Amino acid sequence: MTDYFARDRGFWLPVLYAVPIGLMAGGAGLLFTWTVGRATNWLWPDDVDNSFLGGDLWWLPVTIVAGLLVGAMRKWLRVPAEPDGSLGIIAAAHVDKKSAIPMVLVSFVSLVGGSSLGPFDAGTRSGGAVGEWFSDRVNADDETRRLNTLVGVNGAVGGLLTSPFLGTLFVTELNPPDGPDKYNRVVAPSLVGSVFGFFVVFSFVGATFLDVFAVPAYDVEIWHFGVGVSLGVLAAFLSRLLGAMVYVARGWATRVSNTVVRAGLGGLAIGLLAVCFPLTLGSGKAQLPEMIAQAEELGAWLLVGVVLAKIAAMAISLG
Repeated sequence: MTDYFARDRGFWLPVLYAVPIGLMAGGAGLLFTWTVGRATNWLWPDDVDNSFLGGDLWWLPVTIVAGLLVGAMRKWLRVPAEPDGSLGIIAAAHVDKKSAIPMVLVSFVSLVGGSSLGPFDAGTRSGGAVGEWFSDRVNADDETRRLNTLVGVNGAVGGLLTSPFLGTLFVTELNPPDGPDKYNRVVAPSLVGSVFGFFVVFSFVGATFLDVFAVPAYDVEIWHFGVGVSLGVLAAFLSRLLGAMVYVARGWATRVSNTVVRAGLGGLAIGLLAVCFPLTLGSGKAQLPEMIAQAEELGAWLLVGVVLAKIAAMAISLG
């Protein structure tokens, strides 16, 4: 007789758990992005000259202080020297609960301070921590705990992307289940958590984090597909370049043993890049629409410089 997984109570219980986990994880992600947005809007100006050397010199002390504060927080809050990144959390389906909140606070200061990072790491970490916390409340076994952690990540990521299905697809690709039965038992609660996380974010904001670009209407032509493929190849090359620069940045960073000084120097470097290329400041969420709108005015060579400077800023932020 065929064993139908949907008739098993063990299948539906994680799906039921996924509802509150997704709601809480989506709320945690929403709270983080909202506070970062409010603090960023308060600290940084709206009217910026995006030309070369268009940044203001007062940006330098801000990024330096932010870097020093990040270094001090990592030291005082006893953040691990090499904490698991968001991809590692998804692959292991586990979050270190002791370092989760300190790392989210460090991410908050980094983002507000102008570093070239996004909310993905904090969202992944906070969502996974919600899943771990819920597992403690229900005395979940190890397998259910790992699943609840992934559901929490789905709940947080689902609200950041333009569709909850993308969150589940992304997480499942990084942590693929073994076999079709396991796949069904993982994907179903993960998708439920992602949908409810998306529901929380979209209900309050009316848009997702990535829903910031107004794509104009246009007629698709055959040659556009060739351009798209070419841009994909270029993006892959730039990704490899970013990886190489992160490696170099981390190598230089190890030469400075003091955590606070090292973070302060990173803040100085990010500030200098921002003064030279203002479009590199921050995560890029607010800057990219301006870059698209002012592309003709800025010129091709400046945009190329912005891309290279942005890669350097991201490498320093990650390193």
